[in-house]
Amino acid sequence: MAVARGGAHVALGLIKWTLKLNPSRVADVLAVLATLAVASILWRYAPAYEWAVGVLAYAWIPVSIWTGAVLITLRFRRCLLWGYWRWWCLTAGAVAASAGTLSLFHSQFGLMSEVSLGGHWGSVIGGSPLALGILKISTIVVFIPLMLFPRTVGITYGLLLYQTALGFQFVSVYTYRLAQQIYRKWFEWIGTPGSDEKDSRDAQSLQEERDGFVDHGVWNGLDAGKMPDLDAAQNLHSDNGENRAPAHQAATPSGRSGGNGLHWQLPSVEMLSSGERRQSVG
Repeated sequence: MAVARGGAHVALGLIKWTLKLNPSRVADVLAVLATLAVASILWRYAPAYEWAVGVLAYAWIPVSIWTGAVLITLRFRRCLLWGYWRWWCLTAGAVAASAGTLSLFHSQFGLMSEVSLGGHWGSVIGGSPLALGILKISTIVVFIPLMLFPRTVGITYGLLLYQTALGFQFVSVYTYRLAQQIYRKWFEWIGTPGSDEKDSRDAQSLQEERDGFVDHGVWNGLDAGKMPDLDAAQNLHSDNGENRAPAHQAATPSGRSGGNGLHWQLPSVEMLSSGERRQSVG
């Protein structure tokens, strides 16, 4: 009885204090009390709790913050609500995107194991399949600012696309150069078939050119106007044919040469003597 009397006395005191306030303030106090009562019912009453978890789950947090901000602004500063309506719509899009992002994750236990962290409403915005959910959330994030602030956001998007294109261009160019260098280093390391023999021949030819010696075959060491000993050249060719190839070869003579297989070689132009000028008589 004493406890009941004390509770009644406190309630009567709160009622009297409320009646002394301005009517607008009374409405504010009643609105706050109603909000706390609804929150306590949703938290403690099992059917209401299951409904709340199934609808939005953790997405109630951003939704409650945005709704509270709108109600407070509507009550005290309506001019801010109408003057900055684009920003309010932008924040509403952010809340929707956050609910969709939460819907991409699932809990492993409890009531949220049956739904996503964003609830059924969040699954409408995001949900599964994962690629489709990410596409819908990206659409909200990209196009809502563009629709609300077309000029400013359009210029920003254009600059971002330009910088991204330049980045892709630099990356592709340097990737190509790196691949080209790796390709060259790889083939320098493994070599190519016959490259050693070719390099040795090239080095020998270069050394002979530096020494001033050019191999003219059987014509080496002969003065201008002299003919080489073809029989000795044939014997020398048959002895060293496997080790040394003639510097210059001509076509094999026809059947008149007896089919001895002798390869005729032409002298170098440098070994020919200059012609003598003759004067005509008469």
